[in-house]
Amino acid sequence: PRIGGDALEDRAPERGEELANSIERLLRDEGVQAEAAALAWLSSRLGEDRMLMRREVEKLALYVGRGGRVAEEAALACGPDGVALELDEALTAATAGDAAAADRALDAAVAEGASPVALLRSAARHVQRLHEAALAGGDASVLRPPVFFRHRGAFDRALRLWPPAALEAAGVALLEAEKRTKTTAFRDADLAIARAAIAALARQAANLARR
Repeated sequence: PRIGGDALEDRAPERGEELANSIERLLRDEGVQAEAAALAWLSSRLGEDRMLMRREVEKLALYVGRGGRVAEEAALACGPDGVALELDEALTAATAGDAAAADRALDAAVAEGASPVALLRSAARHVQRLHEAALAGGDASVLRPPVFFRHRGAFDRALRLWPPAALEAAGVALLEAEKRTKTTAFRDADLAIARAAIAALARQAANLARR
């Protein structure tokens, strides 16, 4: 065992709840709490590489700040692969009315393994964050975790386009789309539902921009 450490790297590989508990403990040691959904996502991505686990935990702690709370979106944004950033790219582009950029990023996210439910939940959370910022007078600085710097421009453009009522309606539509994915037994069908819902965001944003 390492001197002065908890010998995490010396343990046998952990999985499932055991791994989630270890990640939660490491985050707690950094002064950060985590939601169950975030822990579930992290435990599905981490575990075999202990040094990677520690790096990801430290990155998350820096992202939310000491005393903060890691939600699923923060885990996605700081995740060890490109899925989260591609999803953010797709959603910020869609809500800013850039359908072509949204399609490219969505293709990349799906290729990285993003599930239809993950697409729709990320979209719903993105719309929720836009709504929160819209209610704060269009001020994205109120959001925690903050908007990823690379996507801030598109996020701000979306804020200028979408009134709060339209964002509320978009959120309801995304929840309905997620419900529809649970009625099918085929990934391709579920992906088609998710893609259509995100494409609808891009169309509505384009319509709003023309007003």
